[in-house]
Amino acid sequence: MSQYFLLDDQDCAIVIESCCKILRKGGILCVPTDTVYGLVCDPADVKAINRIIQLKSRPEDKPFALFTRTLTLSRPCPAAEILSNHFWPGPLTIIVPADPFFPYSYKGTVGLRSPDYPFIQTLLSAWGGSLANTSLNYSGNAPVWSLQGMERILEKVDGIVDAGILPQQPPSTVVDCTIAPPKIVREGVVKIDSIDGLF
Repeated sequence: MSQYFLLDDQDCAIVIESCCKILRKGGILCVPTDTVYGLVCDPADVKAINRIIQLKSRPEDKPFALFTRTLTLSRPCPAAEILSNHFWPGPLTIIVPADPFFPYSYKGTVGLRSPDYPFIQTLLSAWGGSLANTSLNYSGNAPVWSLQGMERILEKVDGIVDAGILPQQPPSTVVDCTIAPPKIVREGVVKIDSIDGLF
């Protein structure tokens, strides 16, 4: 049975501590972000990753992005440093060359994002590492800003953090910094013009 946390009504420190316990046991969390609701887990936990894939009917070869606070999981990448300095924390996912010692990457790359959402930033700090993340929806469906109607997925996760109805924003913008100049893979909250103006 899922543990339920109403973010407005409970002490945030208690919620964070409980969430970390769930993650350490290989659990999956549903969490609010600065864009949409998402699912997160320990990226090194293969069983948790596979559970999310099954929950979402997600293609197995589709890579997960990681929530992180810094670019430490990346090899040196000047374009990524420019973008992260300008837009992080915020709704921008940056695809970078993965550090060779980092076990979770896709074809030598990894997508990194640092959400501008206090709960996520505090969770990342308490967790002490990155979190694999994906949106709370069935693969190919629209993202969601509310937990309503998502019961079939939520009943199979281990922890639910409810922040009510989120502002309806698009998902994060995705930029591939493994090529020069950087290529915008998906336009979201951060617009193309604001990125092109940096290069």
